[in-house]
Amino acid sequence: KTPIAYATIQTYLANTTENPVYSCVSDASGKFKIIVSNSGQYNVVLSNVGKQSQTVAVTLKSEKLIDLGLIKLEDRQTELGVVEVVAQKPLISIQPDRIVYNVSNDPQASHSNLIAIVQKAPILVVDRESGIMLNNCKPLILINGRKINSVNKDPISFLKNTAASRISKLEIITTPGSKYDGNEICGVLNIVTSKTNDTSLMLGTEADSNLGYSLFGDLGFQYNKFIVNTNIAYSSTKKFDSQNHSERINKNDLTNYKLVQQSTNKLIDTGISKTLSVDMSYEFDSLNVINITSGVNDDKSNYSRVQLNNMLNYSNNSVYTFNTHENSMYKFGDYNVGVNYEHISKNNKNVFTISALKEVEYNNQSNNHEVVSIVNYSGSHILYNQHEKMDENTFQLDFDHLFKNNSKISIGAKTIFRENTSTSNNYNYLEDTIMLNEKFRNSQLIYSFYSEYSFQLKKHLNVNTGLRYEFSQITGGYDLVNTADIDTKFANLLPYLVISSKTQKGILWSCSYNAKIIRPGIVALNPTLYVLDEQNIYYGNPNLTSEYLNKISFDYSNTIQRIKQIAKLSYTFSNNSIQNISGIQNNIYFTSYTNDAKYRDVNLYLYLRSQINTWMQARISGSTSYITLYNEVESNSGFTGSVNASADFFLPKNYQLSISGMYKFPGITLQGSGFNFYRSSLSASKAFFNDKLNIDLTINNPFGKTKTYNRLMDSDNFHIVSNVVNLGREYLILVSYTINGKEIRTSKVSKEIINQDLTGSKGAQ
Repeated sequence: KTPIAYATIQTYLANTTENPVYSCVSDASGKFKIIVSNSGQYNVVLSNVGKQSQTVAVTLKSEKLIDLGLIKLEDRQTELGVVEVVAQKPLISIQPDRIVYNVSNDPQASHSNLIAIVQKAPILVVDRESGIMLNNCKPLILINGRKINSVNKDPISFLKNTAASRISKLEIITTPGSKYDGNEICGVLNIVTSKTNDTSLMLGTEADSNLGYSLFGDLGFQYNKFIVNTNIAYSSTKKFDSQNHSERINKNDLTNYKLVQQSTNKLIDTGISKTLSVDMSYEFDSLNVINITSGVNDDKSNYSRVQLNNMLNYSNNSVYTFNTHENSMYKFGDYNVGVNYEHISKNNKNVFTISALKEVEYNNQSNNHEVVSIVNYSGSHILYNQHEKMDENTFQLDFDHLFKNNSKISIGAKTIFRENTSTSNNYNYLEDTIMLNEKFRNSQLIYSFYSEYSFQLKKHLNVNTGLRYEFSQITGGYDLVNTADIDTKFANLLPYLVISSKTQKGILWSCSYNAKIIRPGIVALNPTLYVLDEQNIYYGNPNLTSEYLNKISFDYSNTIQRIKQIAKLSYTFSNNSIQNISGIQNNIYFTSYTNDAKYRDVNLYLYLRSQINTWMQARISGSTSYITLYNEVESNSGFTGSVNASADFFLPKNYQLSISGMYKFPGITLQGSGFNFYRSSLSASKAFFNDKLNIDLTINNPFGKTKTYNRLMDSDNFHIVSNVVNLGREYLILVSYTINGKEIRTSKVSKEIINQDLTGSKGAQ
């Protein structure tokens, strides 16, 4: 005689059990009301978990109201075992600041590596040579909210060695908020792994006709309150050849007018890459968890380059000619240890996180460089050695509070201390002397504080706003060389605002303003002169400050219709843009940086996806930007962008075919344009033995043995045309096997340390 709350009541026409004419649930006191418009005979079926269903027959004539009285539901005689609630996630879901691609709902995920899945995600462009691009720039990549240096340096290796079956979703954060570091203007890709409590072992290998082979394994298990996951990968590279051709015109020198350079680059010996990561968590109780991560990555490779150099005068006669032969050895890697502790209050309103991270990176290289004179040029033979090390220590605090009205406030603080060292020495074989022996030191100290607040202004209007403060101090200098030390300081306030609205028809509108910075790295600041070859040098600019960028965007998405639609219109501008600047002095081509450029970017992105029928789905996307760059001396403007198209075919017996193509237009720089590139792919996949054995066959760029990339640079003083020819057609086979079919993932704290805040690299042009 106890009222049954939330019992299910369904009303059917008599003698039918499908398509109820009215459905409802009882309230807290067990009462309910059924509204039926037409007369006739009906059956009212009442049910509840753990109770025997009851059917009440009702004949409705002309009555206005019928009282069914007290209805009793008796207990079931058998005890209910397990209730399983199954829901189908949409493949793509849209939030005001991000796009979520639910990998676990992709049919291809059960028998493919992760690279094939990421290629289909909205906005992202994936190329095995260039990495991952988000609207023509490289996003920060996180694994369960955590940055791993080796993944960001070589994301393609991680994607191709990772089975998509162990990934839950991809979060493409298009508008990074105040909790992210100040330079995340491009965006963030967060790869979230699946989490279960089952022991698993996954083994796989991929063979690549152009790059060699790779092996990977993933082991997860639980012991009492400990959950451990470890991943190991090994790759061997034997073939990656390219050819480079460039013609440089010096408009101010008719004698040394045109330099023609032709080089061939080859990988010698075998390039080896090794990665090991361990992720362990201990859950004291449901409110307290500690997470410990560690990893090590080591790469080594040897390259050979032969270059032909010919200087011509305006009449196309040879002035001087020489050849260069180089053998280069590279060894680089990193290791890291991180600790993260999270506490959740008993009422689930407060979350406190404390994180610490230590990362050490190293880069050792040796270059044996010989110049052979052909006509009117001096020969040389020099050995260049350089050893670089970065020791980074980070500490971070985060606090979240959820109010009763579901509004949320987040506050946090972070400090980063980097200690960089670089030791260089050059040995002259012809003179048997040491030409240079120097040590450069650099320290970076960064403090940041942030606050974010999200709330609902009206029923369908949401607001997320925040503010971040960053202070940076960068110092550096040489121990023995008489060169001015670097000592620069800068502070920035970075506001953030997103206003969004979702209609009842599933259409999401949002507008946002986001301020970010690009902090110059030590390579961009270091005034040391790097000799790239006899005709090309590079040096940094110690007077650079952080570039301040402003971005305004308007977003639209409609994922309810049969054709899913995403559109984004944005405007980004900066008045102190960091740009490469190049020129010719004493017949030597130099590259450095400037901080005085004005930058304007109007960008439009469109994405369409449709399930054509039960066996085919298609996607097409495109991004176009009109970029304007100028300073007091030079200016440049033009269109750039990319276009993507792909289709999946689901065939009988779980066979699947996929085709895709992509083209990226040349980027716009202050003095010209960057390289263009394209990609095409055809793949077939099949899973065997209850989806435990997965085989994926892929042909990349099937239409030619080679791929050509072109670039054009032009200023008042010089004109450069260059192209690079790389290996094109590529055959791949991926085989993976999963024991027990499930993976275990460590419990994750909600916030972890993310550092990705530097720009600047040698020979950036």
